[in-house]
Amino acid sequence: ELLSDALSVSFDNSGGHDYIEDADARFDYYHRIEERIPFDLDFSMSSASEFLNEGIISKFQPSRIIVGYDHHFGYKREGDINLLKYYERVYNYQLINPKPLKKNKVIIKKNLELIFF
Repeated sequence: ELLSDALSVSFDNSGGHDYIEDADARFDYYHRIEERIPFDLDFSMSSASEFLNEGIISKFQPSRIIVGYDHHFGYKREGDINLLKYYERVYNYQLINPKPLKKNKVIIKKNLELIFF
């Protein structure tokens, strides 16, 4: 239930997805509500603070932000968990930073991008 109102943001350019065999699931996938942020040259030059303020806070007003431990954002990847912690009180959101999934002490899942709601 917690993630039912979540919005996930990723700038993966692959554009594809796994084929969804179940007809109901496929329908849901193609009829979900999405908000797209154009990723153009100007946006790619945004500082981490600009990205957070103009790309996330002003558009979505998140109450919670979840990011992976190694997530970076903004021009030259200058934004990280420390910057998000700094702005947590300024923008009044709760920052959630789960530990990476490990198996036999080896990280097996680390590509959690950015989820907010």
